[in-house]
Amino acid sequence: EEEEDEDGRHVPDVDKVWADFSERLRMGEISADDKGNLVYEYAGLPREPTWWDRYKTHVLLAVNVLILWFMQHVRRREKDLRKEEREKQVTNTSINDQVTTKEKGGKKKGKGGKSS
Repeated sequence: EEEEDEDGRHVPDVDKVWADFSERLRMGEISADDKGNLVYEYAGLPREPTWWDRYKTHVLLAVNVLILWFMQHVRRREKDLRKEEREKQVTNTSINDQVTTKEKGGKKKGKGGKSS
């Protein structure tokens, strides 16, 4: 087990550290620096997760939902604008057709007296 020293810090079990060191040395995972000293790092106890470690999934999901909502809102607006433009075009086209029909009808009656 790990123990606490006077400062309240955890002191790793020496037997576990030595076993880890021996195994890593045997596997060739421990290297030497430029002076020839062996370089070994013991990870120790896992640290307590930070706020970000604890809630990053929640934050990222919330941001994703907000982006999806925003994009849906924008697309709905674009769809409504396109629908209004089409309605204006249809209205303008039908008004132009009516005016053209009336003009053609009036000219034909004036020329020949009959409408065909």
